[in-house]
Amino acid sequence: MHALLHKDITLLSGTSYIDFDKDTLTATIGVFTYPVDATNNSIKVEFIPTNGNPYNMITLPEDGELVSQNGIYMIPLSCERFYNDPTLRGGKNIWEIEDSLTGDLYIYPEEWGTSYTSLTEGRTPIKISVQYRNGSRANPYLLEDSADVLGINKDSGSLSSHYEIRSTISMGSKKIAPIGII
Repeated sequence: MHALLHKDITLLSGTSYIDFDKDTLTATIGVFTYPVDATNNSIKVEFIPTNGNPYNMITLPEDGELVSQNGIYMIPLSCERFYNDPTLRGGKNIWEIEDSLTGDLYIYPEEWGTSYTSLTEGRTPIKISVQYRNGSRANPYLLEDSADVLGINKDSGSLSSHYEIRSTISMGSKKIAPIGII
């Protein structure tokens, strides 16, 4: 968890990373403010591409769109425009992108500064790592459960993709054809 103190406001979020892929194009994160009735509780959200990522793949809420309800901001994030609009990818198909599709999301009280790079001295924003996984070597799909492993054999595109195993996967009594045989 990340906690930040600003005079009479604290921001808190339990999210430290978000993975997007062709099946998960949106996410919502909760940011809690304390005290609930703080007068300086307007927050800013910035996405900064990292690792040479040339794409701004995340659509963020516009300034003023975020409204706290009982001290909780629900922040919607989306990769739908990036996924659906080839002009945002330089005309490339999503699966052809070999660039790292990573970035950091910064969340901080508006009173701290106008950008995460110009925050008041000693202030640290909430930082959440973001990755869009397109199955390339730089952005492998995640294998998190037996359904993900079984999905590798679903088509030739899946067979030619790259994968990363997040943790030990139990296949239980599930039967699996050798990978590469459809």
